[in-house]
Amino acid sequence: IESTWRTRSLGLEGPHGEVWNTQTTIGQYTWYYVFGCMLQAPYAFVADDFLFPSSTATSYVWHEYIASDSLNFKVQKFTSQTGITIPAGKSYGDSHIYIVSPVLPNGWIFLGEGGKFISIAKQRISNLITSSDDVIMDVRGSPQEVVWLMFMKPGASSPLAYSCVIGRSGQSRFSAQNGMCQDTE
Repeated sequence: IESTWRTRSLGLEGPHGEVWNTQTTIGQYTWYYVFGCMLQAPYAFVADDFLFPSSTATSYVWHEYIASDSLNFKVQKFTSQTGITIPAGKSYGDSHIYIVSPVLPNGWIFLGEGGKFISIAKQRISNLITSSDDVIMDVRGSPQEVVWLMFMKPGASSPLAYSCVIGRSGQSRFSAQNGMCQDTE
């Protein structure tokens, strides 16, 4: 049971306010979204709070979505000990959205599409493949649409934004290693 309802319905320890989470799975990897608002006190969201914990990844990172600066953010490790501390707030305007991303087996981290509230979606990204030194994915959209893909290279301390122009077919193949998209037509 999600942490908000676990607290309300079972009287167990949990947030005093709204904390929700959902997920997107592409291939064998899962990204999580955490939403918190109207909290009477800060809440430490940890791995046990995930509604559907399911992924082959063994480590994760998180960042907060900030609409006014969605291409520039700090990425932090998500561990069972640290999790995410969601600050208290008084209204829905005091809401916070966090994206929890898997560290892929080769050390790359796909943080999602820059500038998007829901930054990882099966409708946009498919066929995610990892090799020892690359992440390759198919990116869908309108022909000539520019999509900003956010990644962290292995060992990097800050994210990189790569632009991908969708090809005439409505799909392009992106390689993180060389930062380029190629029309799949």
